[in-house]
Amino acid sequence: HFREIVVEFGNENWNSLFRPAGIPNAQIHGPVAARAFQNIRQGAGPNAPLHFVVNGQAVNPKAALAVLDQTGTADGLAVAPYYLFTLEQQAAADPWRLLFADDSASLTAAAQGARQRGKALDIYEINAHTLAGNAEVAVRDQVVAGAASGAALANKLLQGIELGVARQCVYQFAQYDAWTQDKKLVILWGVVRDLGLHEVAHGVLHGAMVIGQQHGV
Repeated sequence: HFREIVVEFGNENWNSLFRPAGIPNAQIHGPVAARAFQNIRQGAGPNAPLHFVVNGQAVNPKAALAVLDQTGTADGLAVAPYYLFTLEQQAAADPWRLLFADDSASLTAAAQGARQRGKALDIYEINAHTLAGNAEVAVRDQVVAGAASGAALANKLLQGIELGVARQCVYQFAQYDAWTQDKKLVILWGVVRDLGLHEVAHGVLHGAMVIGQQHGV
């Protein structure tokens, strides 16, 4: 009964964290993905509302589009345009310029490239990812987990809509913590702060269902 099911092949093939399961060479990755999509289509039947995508590195649209070019049966390209990677202590006193900085050049290039190919551009992950820089943990948390960061995320999502991106997934659902480059524990901005049986039963799931109905996901 889903109006659309997104099928993504690969998991950040350029990322060394996932190297054992990745195929970074576009000329090899593409045919393997195309074969997988063809098999899935045959198994699901012609009426299943499948949307096939391959993923690429957001900061390298040329390489990402090369994967799309090599995958003839893909409907689109998925990228993860994270932002605010670095926060220095001296800049933390006025972080709004960094949070709302226009860094859309790579995403714009990917969107234009996909559109020229008659394909969709999707965003499979997006949020602040502030693990670099020398800002202290307390200061960093105020910036990346504060209300302003939520507004910055909304601004990024609106930018995606303006570029014609119809499918956007925020990372991540809960506000998990992470390690900075100098091994300090910080929090990253999440969609929800606290999870419990009441929230899941009466709030979170209902909200997700409403969003899905509105956007056809």
